[in-house]
Amino acid sequence: MGTPSQISHTSVLYMVEWAGLSWVPMASRGQTGYYTRSLTLTSLEWFCKNRNTSTYVQTTNGTSVQAGRMYYSSVSTVKSPLACGK
Repeated sequence: MGTPSQISHTSVLYMVEWAGLSWVPMASRGQTGYYTRSLTLTSLEWFCKNRNTSTYVQTTNGTSVQAGRMYYSSVSTVKSPLACGK
């Protein structure tokens, strides 16, 4: 396969609430690259101002255009409890 003409993805960091029933978006970032074989996000961050331990998850949804066809991808981290502000 050749080099994709375009790669795009959007990553979102969520705080998981209500026993996993609600995901509140805390930060997001999108990127697009042209005529490249890969695209890496290195700077999605969020700063919290309390001292609670909360559960977080990050998702990335992407597309790649190659030879005129669009391909889709999706990945997410495991839900992780993290101490906020400590």
